[in-house]
Amino acid sequence: MTSFMDGGDTTMTSMEKFLDDLSKAHLDALDIEQFECYLYDMNDKSVWKNRKKDSIVNEFYISKFEIWNERLIERVFYVNQKWEQKIKQYCNIYEVQRYLAGSRYKINKGIYVASYGGIRMIYWKSYNNCEWERSTNERFMISYGQRYSSQYISHYRLNDYEHLLKQTKHKYCGFKESGLEDERLFWFLYQYEKHPQMEIIAKMGLMDVVQGSMNCLRWSQKGYKLLGIDDKSELEIINLCSRQGGLKYYRKHKDNIRKYGLDSKHKIFIYDILLQRNYPMSKKLIEYIDKVDRSNTYGYEYSSYSSDYIDYIGFCNILGIPLTSAVRYPENFKKAHDDMQDKIKINESKIVTDKIQEQVIKTLFKYRYADNEYVITPANSVQDLIEESKQLHHCVRTYTNKYARGETTIFLIRKRDDVLHPFYTLELKDKKINQVRGLHNCDPIDAVSRFIKKWAKKYRFGTTIYQNY
Repeated sequence: MTSFMDGGDTTMTSMEKFLDDLSKAHLDALDIEQFECYLYDMNDKSVWKNRKKDSIVNEFYISKFEIWNERLIERVFYVNQKWEQKIKQYCNIYEVQRYLAGSRYKINKGIYVASYGGIRMIYWKSYNNCEWERSTNERFMISYGQRYSSQYISHYRLNDYEHLLKQTKHKYCGFKESGLEDERLFWFLYQYEKHPQMEIIAKMGLMDVVQGSMNCLRWSQKGYKLLGIDDKSELEIINLCSRQGGLKYYRKHKDNIRKYGLDSKHKIFIYDILLQRNYPMSKKLIEYIDKVDRSNTYGYEYSSYSSDYIDYIGFCNILGIPLTSAVRYPENFKKAHDDMQDKIKINESKIVTDKIQEQVIKTLFKYRYADNEYVITPANSVQDLIEESKQLHHCVRTYTNKYARGETTIFLIRKRDDVLHPFYTLELKDKKINQVRGLHNCDPIDAVSRFIKKWAKKYRFGTTIYQNY
């Protein structure tokens, strides 16, 4: 925050003079009776528990709108109830902000931004030593009912601004018709102070398309020419771009909007996704994705298969499938995408399986073992692990890539007279038995434990789980 006369500059604009006067103004104190409903009863023992240390029991912000020098102002107060030196303090009030209609800046006193992003009071004993300081209206904004990541402080209003605004020099500003949230009131009044044409923009319902595009407006013009357009048909397209940035976005992409026939919010949404993904586009492609979305997407306007389409074409390229028209624009896109995704998974599975089999042949095959009851053998493929997980209801399938990279090894234990059905799964890592799991992750029965012990002894494997090995 900056003070009013930083740098020794003695010149002031009229608005800075207003702010300076506002900082010195002795305004009426806040009447406790107006907000007593938000205070805790001093006799409520569930709230006022005995405290050994100074602590806050209740705190909130409260706003009051007033008229000052024919302008609307908003005064924001921080209120708390607390223990101090083992004495209950019923109500402490600190005025922390004053907004001034028509100014880009407001004044603040005794507040700071906490590390978690919330607006907080400084230590109250230091409050009287603070001076009013200036910041933009958007900084240190305490929203109504604002929730922060680690603390919640309510913000209430004592009165409404609408009837007061009608009694000020900004009474015709059109804020009510703008559709903006209340937190944008003083931003809007600042813009209106500079550009009275804001009234027309608000009453034409154009705030959505000019926010963020104020520098694009031609303030010396009237009507639609204020937006730099010649007729109403362009305005309809600008409105379609409201989500992407309104007028500013339209100005930048005007030629492509015409080239690709972007005549709906959803087509512009698709275009913007393709643009962000740097994907080559055409009018036919955008119309195709639009058709797919209308057929398949819930919440159609701002949901799209655009990214799925890009992935789908990527799958085709990986698999070396020629991009014919039938491939580019399948009749059932969702089925075509899912089928291609399955082929990719199979292709990836084959690559991983080849790596697993390479390990089996080189180092693991020699550890196959059997007795009269059981057989143990290394898993030979991705499908082996998938089937093992499916039948035994455990998560060995998630070890696939680790197995393929040689970070661990997986062995399958079967009954000798039923070798096709999973029975137990064993993990061997660094020549140590790490775990053995059966149905629903159960431990091995005694007979299987004895079998594993014989196998481990034969190949000199250690263990991290069974002390009796």
